Amino acid sequence: MKAMLADNMPSPAAASRMNISIRQIRYFIAVSETGSITRAAFATHVTQSAVTDAIKGLEQQLGIALLERLPTGVSLTDEGHRFLKSARQIMATLDDIPRSINRGRASVSGRLRLGVSPMAAGCGLAGVLPCFMRMYSAVEVSVLEDQRSELESKLLSGGLDVAMLAVSNLEATDALAHRVFARSKNRLWLHAGHPLLEAKSVHLRDVADGPLVALRSEELGRSVSRAWMEAGLTPKILFETASVEAARSLVASRAAMAIACDAMYRPWSLEGGRIEVRDLADRCSTTDLGVAWRSGMDLPPAVRCFLKVCDNVAAEALSQ
Repeated sequence: MKAMLADNMPSPAAASRMNISIRQIRYFIAVSETGSITRAAFATHVTQSAVTDAIKGLEQQLGIALLERLPTGVSLTDEGHRFLKSARQIMATLDDIPRSINRGRASVSGRLRLGVSPMAAGCGLAGVLPCFMRMYSAVEVSVLEDQRSELESKLLSGGLDVAMLAVSNLEATDALAHRVFARSKNRLWLHAGHPLLEAKSVHLRDVADGPLVALRSEELGRSVSRAWMEAGLTPKILFETASVEAARSLVASRAAMAIACDAMYRPWSLEGGRIEVRDLADRCSTTDLGVAWRSGMDLPPAVRCFLKVCDNVAAEALSQ
């Protein structure tokens, strides 16, 4: 913008001091088109004083008079006419930005064969897929849910382009590239009022006697199982289930405790019972949700765009 305005400035020094806003330019164009401060204010849905102040500020920054005040309205000075040409070029450039972005998105086509694990389907897919489909509507998307081992196999055989899953559990690490977009800590789930909520620190040995509800899913249970093994403890399991809702309900109803990742945590069960969490002092590996694809391959545009959306969603989550 400064480059286009500089041709109309009295000196390079004046141009270097400019801090012109889009709002000022928009109000100036409205005044030039209507020939009146009053009509420009009406057209831009602001007060007359807002338009007047914007034009005055613009003239001060440029060091020139843009308008000649007349009894019946305003007219442009010679400098005002020259500035109007640059102002319209600036607004045309700004107006074209969304169109140019959308044209770039529309040029991405083809297909995206996406695999998702049960965990990713429950806590990661909804944050990424709708955004991708809105941005790249020309891409044909198909989604397959399967277990981690099957997703890895399909990625290696070319049956899938990319998969969302717990990348901390990947086995074919030499053949698959991956990217983490959410790192989820494993913590202890307790019912409201549980005595351990008041403890200074909680170790696995404090909960080994249970009763515990264990999540059977490989994605959810594998890192927790490793932690028990490293601690040399065998937990007292009341119930094993693949249902996260069942685990929440049992914890909230005071029937059991659970150790699970934050990605699965919700403060309430379906019945309305409260669930609290505590950190564990023992080393308890995180569950890392991410995307994986076959390494060494030339990624199609649709896959590259999908990875970019995943990165953007992850960055937005971290900023909150």
